[in-house]
Parts: sequence; structure tokens; C-alpha cells
Amino acid sequence: MTNNQKETMNNNSSNHCANTENNNVNNNNNIDKSNNTFLMTQYQLVEKYLKEFFLDVSCKWISKMLQIKSIISNYSNPMNSIDFDMRIDSLDEDDLSGVPTLNDGLLLNTYSVKDIQNSFEKFGIMEQLAHRNYKSLHITIDNSDPFVHRVQISSAENPHDVKSSSNNHLLLVDMFIRRKEIYVSEIIQQKQRERESKTQKQNLMPQGVDNRYLPHFIVTGETYEWGDLVNSEKILGLIQFPIKATVIEWLCLQDPNKTFTNQRPPLPGQSMPGLGIGKQLDDVFVNAATKQNRDCLLNSPYRFYNAFMYQSQEYFFMDPAVQGLFQTLLVDMEPYITKFGLSPVSWAFEFGCVREKSSDKIVKWEFHLQTRPISTRMKLYFKSKEYQQCVKENIRPVNTFYINWSGHPSLNHFCSLEVVDNTDNASDQANDQTTSTTKIN
Repeated sequence: MTNNQKETMNNNSSNHCANTENNNVNNNNNIDKSNNTFLMTQYQLVEKYLKEFFLDVSCKWISKMLQIKSIISNYSNPMNSIDFDMRIDSLDEDDLSGVPTLNDGLLLNTYSVKDIQNSFEKFGIMEQLAHRNYKSLHITIDNSDPFVHRVQISSAENPHDVKSSSNNHLLLVDMFIRRKEIYVSEIIQQKQRERESKTQKQNLMPQGVDNRYLPHFIVTGETYEWGDLVNSEKILGLIQFPIKATVIEWLCLQDPNKTFTNQRPPLPGQSMPGLGIGKQLDDVFVNAATKQNRDCLLNSPYRFYNAFMYQSQEYFFMDPAVQGLFQTLLVDMEPYITKFGLSPVSWAFEFGCVREKSSDKIVKWEFHLQTRPISTRMKLYFKSKEYQQCVKENIRPVNTFYINWSGHPSLNHFCSLEVVDNTDNASDQANDQTTSTTKIN
């Protein structure tokens, strides 16, 4: 990725990374820190959204949790030991060339602007954008970096005179994407380096905290380590082939003409509401990756809510130990999500309010590879008895994690709201996630 691309990316992201909040930080620096007016205004703004939001969300998030449980169960039918077959028809041009060639104007040296338009039409994205009054779309492809390509989709319409770029186009979609071979040995080495760095130095502040609030509220305390209960390196090592991945390096979906409401409060890192096309766009990725004989789609979710939404679209963590811990978080956060919605829980992660119960340490979100399996051999890995057993062995007991709502001023009011303790049901759910015999195609 070129320096110019990175600089532009930092200026344009909004939904999935905290870089978009730098403008707010610059403004905050001009504010006298002794003046609590700005502080209370910001806290009350988030509090206003969250206090009223949860009243109407129960059915929506119960449905979403059931969807995630179904996906996990469908992949939890252990197969025989892994036996991968490297066939000639699984090869593509990336396997035959070390450095990709540059085809002017083509995304991943394959797709033209017209191809992208056709895919968007096929999977209903154009129709959904038209419902939001975005009808005249402008698609640009930047493949000046031979490895990481960029696609931007903007709209010429500006019905509410929203401030936009100099060309008067509103940026709707911004993504960086690449094809890459992933070697498991690299994942294992990275895992070992992370383990060593954790033993040498304790990081006292969770990463990725929304900068709009950091100048006024500092999260301190020891952090809970995402260590393996049972080492997973042997399981990762069972993948004996280079993983042909389509990597989603960056994805921003935003609706510049919408504002946040009590029914649609902001998630951490968001400066604009989303477009509601995440599922359809993932279908586009899956369709393209399938046609190109890719093994998987790959990303590293920046926050808990990113991983939550990707899990609902059949993404799993490559490392079974991480998947086990994530499923523990899903079970323990389920009562909060189904009662209050995903947004308050996401802010609880952001402000260090999610804790490990026995030690009261902060659960800091960590970046790990999350995968949507495409090829048969990749699905066999996630359905193998080795992977499933390692996931099960790394699931923590129910109620390992909880939310301390008193940890941040904008979340204090949730302290008085009861969450039903469903320990017995949750225990069954945790076990069901790795013992289901549901068959998948």
C-alpha cells in the first residue's frame, strides 16, 4: 500500500476504524481541559442515545444471536482428521506468479468498473442505495499499488447539501482489498511473538479506544490476557497448503445524509451511520472469491462488534483458541446484547467496562484473523475434529466475563437495569456450539 493511499485512507474511514475521529481530537485539543462543559455534553450525548435505544431492540438482537448460534452449530459437526487434497483445478494465476501483473483499471487485475456495477446490481446493492436516494454512482479503482487495490464509490447527489469533497461527490464506500497467500508458519510465528511481548510488558490501556472521549476519560488497569487454555499451534500446523486468501484490508460503509438517532445510535468509531449493505457486499465478495478458486475471505476485525457482525456472516477465527474465547464472550455478552442491543455493549468494550470476573481485569479487544471459508479444503479445516476439539477446550466457563456499567459516566444508568442470569441455559448453549450434529453442505 502506497503512502498516499494510507494517508487518504486515514482521512476517509469512518465505520470500522478510529482514524476518522482525528478531526474531533484536533478540536478537543483547543478546549481547556479544566472546562467540563464539553466533557458532560459528549457523555450526555452518548447516554441519551443508549438510554432510550435498548427499549425496542430485544427482538432484533435475539434473532441475530440465534443466527450466530445456528452458524456455529452448522460448523460444529466434527469430521474425520484433516486430509487435504491439492488438486490442479484449485490453482489460479496467483499460484504461478510471485508478483501480480498490473492491468490498468482492473480491480485485482480481474474486475472492471462495469463488472463491479453488475455485481452490485445482482446482489441488490444498487437497489438499496437507490432507496437512500443515491442513484448516480461514481466508481473508481486505484491499483497504483500492485498488491493492495482500492475501490471508492461515491454519489453525485447531495440533496441535503452535506459537506463533501471538492468534486461535490459524497463518499459512500471505501475499501482496500488484496489477494494474498497466507502461510500458517507466519501465523504461528506471530502468535509466538505476541505471547513473548505480553510476558515482557503489560499494556495498561485497551487498543482502539474512540478518541472523542480519551482526552477526558482514561482507561486504566490491568488487562486480561487472551492466552490459550490449550495450545493451538499444533492444530494450525495441520494446514499444509498456502491459504489463497482475498484479504479485506479496509472497509468503510457510510451514509453521509443520515444522522444518528435513539433507534440507531453510533457504534465506537462511527462518525456517520452505515448503509445497511454489509450482508450484500459480503455476498459479492463470496461470489467473486468462489469463481476465482480462493480458499477464503480474510479480515482482522478492529472491534468486538465487527467480529460479532462477521460471525453472523459465517466468519470464524483461524486460531481455534481465539474462536473458543470469542464464543465465551458471545455467551457471556448475550444477556446484555439481547436486552440492551449491540451498541451499549460495544461502548462497554470501548471504555474498559467488560471485565474478567475473578480478577476484574479489563478485557481488551485484540486483533486476530477472522476467516470466511470458501473452498472445500478450508471448510474441512474448520469442521475438522481437531479444530472443533481445540475450540471446545478453549471455551471458558459461563459467566467468566461481565460488564461493569459503572466504569464510565455515559453507561452508569445501566447499573439499575437487571439482566437475567441465564447460567444454566448459557452452559447448554456453550456446549451446543461444539457438539451439534447439524449437517452443512
